[in-house]
Amino acid sequence: MVASRGRVRVERLVAEIGWSRKRLWSRFRAQIGLTPKRVAQLIRFDHAAHCLAAGHGAALVAAESGYADQSHLH
Repeated sequence: MVASRGRVRVERLVAEIGWSRKRLWSRFRAQIGLTPKRVAQLIRFDHAAHCLAAGHGAALVAAESGYADQSHLH
């Protein structure tokens, strides 16, 4: 999840791990305290925030971070 900067789909994780979606959700929540989707959102936002802090433009950061547009990033 971190390597893809939060842009990995849960279906891909399920396929790689070999578990059902329900089992992944359950184990992830038990170990981390959040769902895989929420963690991916936080990783994606963290990456975007670091890029903005480094002085990159908001529109470019939004596009590279997987947001639909700049307003969704804000």
